[in-house]
This record gives sequence, structure tokens and C-alpha cells, in this order.
Amino acid sequence: DVNAQVKRVPAIEQRIEELQRSQQAALQVLEPERQQQEADLAKLVAFYQSMKPKNAAELLEKLPLELATSVLSRMKQREAGKILNVMDDARAVQISKRMADLNP
Repeated sequence: DVNAQVKRVPAIEQRIEELQRSQQAALQVLEPERQQQEADLAKLVAFYQSMKPKNAAELLEKLPLELATSVLSRMKQREAGKILNVMDDARAVQISKRMADLNP
């Protein structure tokens, strides 16, 4: 029945608005944690960027792939290139592929 469908539309719109408010509230709760993670990552980037490329490469090879990729993708290109150049070839390829996916 068309009348029953018309009555349901405002209820659906109201539910959508409620869900959007809930999503915004959740994002506000998570924002401080996200900011802290970004700050911690920035510290790691500075730490590895200040090291000799060979030493940084040895340590980055031991990190989980996602973390190593995040660190290298936030470095200056020149510094990241120096590190990737002395890194194990297979690991450097994995990281390079992931970095390419981040920056299509």
C-alpha cells in the first residue's frame, strides 16, 4: 500500500539522522586517540630519519609491514629512498608496493 510506504519514509529518515549523530559522537570519542597515534608515528619518523640508512633499514625490516610502510611513507622521499636502497630487496619491494597503493 502506497500510504503505508509514505508513512515509513519519515521514520527511515529519522533513523538515518540518529545513525549519523551516533557516528559523529563515535568519531569525536576516537579523535584524541587518532591524534596520539599520529604524534607517536611522527616521533618514529623523526627517529628513523635521523639514523644512518643502513641502521634504519635493519630496524624497519623487523617492524610489521604496515608500520614500516607508514613510517617510510611519511619520510622525506630522499631519506626514504636511501633506506629502501639498503633494505632487503624483498622487503623493499613489499613496502614500495604498499606505498604506491597509498599514493595512486
